[in-house]
Amino acid sequence: MSWPVLRVKVSISFQPPTIPTSAFDCQGQQQLNTEASRAEVCFTITKSTRDSLGDRIFNTIQYSLALDPGQMKIRADFDSTGPILSREL
Repeated sequence: MSWPVLRVKVSISFQPPTIPTSAFDCQGQQQLNTEASRAEVCFTITKSTRDSLGDRIFNTIQYSLALDPGQMKIRADFDSTGPILSREL
């Protein structure tokens, strides 16, 4: 059995807190070309073990973001990458 070495906490905040429906009025099936909302994703990584290596952590996080994955109607585009944003940091 192995123990977790790192703990990852994820928080997401939106500005404005709710997406204004007025941004989609009279758009029909046209693509919305203006920013309707902004999301900030924060990762907090802490060690869950005590060791002699100190507090510095060097690792890579790979993540993907999607709004309503599996739905037929796409409700989000991320920086022109489409309905899914995948990054590594």
